[in-house]
Amino acid sequence: MSEAIVAKGPVLRIPRGAEVREVALGCEGRAVLVVESRVYVACGDDGVAVVGLEPEPVLLGRIPTDGEAAGLFARAGKPWVELTRTEARPLGALRALGPLPPSVQAPSGGQAARTPEPAERPKLIAPPRVGDVTELSLGGAAFLTVGDLGVGMLAGAGIGHRFEAPFALRAEAHPIAIGTGKQGAVGAFTGIGLASIDTTFFEIGLGLGAGKIPKGGSYDYSGTGTAVQSDGGGSVVAPTFVRIGARDGLYFSVRTSIIVRREEFAFGSVDVVGQIPVAERWALVVRGEGGNMGSASGTASMRYRITETRGAGAAFVQGGGGYAYLEGDPRCETRTTVGGSYTSCFTASYSGPALAVAGEWRF
Repeated sequence: MSEAIVAKGPVLRIPRGAEVREVALGCEGRAVLVVESRVYVACGDDGVAVVGLEPEPVLLGRIPTDGEAAGLFARAGKPWVELTRTEARPLGALRALGPLPPSVQAPSGGQAARTPEPAERPKLIAPPRVGDVTELSLGGAAFLTVGDLGVGMLAGAGIGHRFEAPFALRAEAHPIAIGTGKQGAVGAFTGIGLASIDTTFFEIGLGLGAGKIPKGGSYDYSGTGTAVQSDGGGSVVAPTFVRIGARDGLYFSVRTSIIVRREEFAFGSVDVVGQIPVAERWALVVRGEGGNMGSASGTASMRYRITETRGAGAAFVQGGGGYAYLEGDPRCETRTTVGGSYTSCFTASYSGPALAVAGEWRF
């Protein structure tokens, strides 16, 4: 591969099967060295350009040198740069010059060299957008109920694709919720599809889906024995989504939805997420959601990127805790007394501290 990769002026040409990928160097390449998954290009007074090969060729940055970078070679698997310097000194000073200390002696068979400085550290707040990648995410929050014997879980799953162009498509099922205990079983579900304009610093999208809506709690106690409940069951869900900030850096996002209830549009739910990078691979994620879809939760968790890359092949894990709530349809009972009939209703609900985990994979 090192013989096939060549620098043509300010462009590095990298063969990939039948194709040749070109990476703009921003400097005039003079010599090329391939070490593992990186390509080093000597650029004279502009130092050494560093290009990553995996998953896709990309310019990682340039390493400045204290001389003209004229050539490159590898020693013990490490890249070395050959430097050319022009110096001027008074002749009298040359008498006092002694041999070079061992720490700066030139390696045998080569010229004096300096160890390259590390490439520029990745940006935490606003890293570049990753395009042409498919994202798969799974997550859930399990909880034990407070004040009653029961358990519950709010889960979610999604798959989407971010195109090379600033556009993204995503399908998501969230929440997939179930709870059970002395009050009986309850559940909630919402599934949506979303299309969005997706850039490094913002994303805005619209979608459509369906969900299960718990029935409302308006009842007739007039003595007729009839319980009047708002329309529940299935409903059309129309979500909107806005993100401000970088997807893998600092961002704040809000997703809201509108549902159909009593043959009119009504508020469905809101899902707010904030992410704060704390280290190169670590970020704090705070999330709160709730509304009229039968579930609510608030969690704080840490997100960790397992892999070095953020593109295809990247993997993330997330863990934390918070509080979760889940409710079902009201259960009504009509009773007849001497004074007439009346209806009493009870809504089963479960809530408690939750343990939240999630994972994301890109391919």
